[in-house]
Amino acid sequence: MDEIVKATLSPFGIFEFFDSVGNDIMLASIRNYAKYDSRPERFAPLLAKLVELVIAGLLGQKSGAGFFDYSADLTISTETIPLDPEILKEITRRLNEVYGEAISTYSRLSGYSTAELRSAMNEYLGSTSLLLE
Repeated sequence: MDEIVKATLSPFGIFEFFDSVGNDIMLASIRNYAKYDSRPERFAPLLAKLVELVIAGLLGQKSGAGFFDYSADLTISTETIPLDPEILKEITRRLNEVYGEAISTYSRLSGYSTAELRSAMNEYLGSTSLLLE
């Protein structure tokens, strides 16, 4: 999954990002996303995994392990894996759906326009982003 996100969305993978921020912090954040999402059940697998990691004390880089093991001199591979174009297209569609809905919800709650939020997300994610274009 991290490789797909790196290929389509950002210079870092989702789980690499979670480990960097801290899985305990991401758990609270994803719970908030789910609370305001029209289909919160789609977050259930991720929430279950984050709860499992946090209970085990695997908070990410700050604890030495999370989705990745940081106890050794581990370098996250930059090797790309061959991706089936149809799978890549479907994952990109789903990521667009989740992020698009989150932007729409936040727009309603914050008073910022959807266009402003999309522009900010594209700026944040960088020019390599296929998402939110």
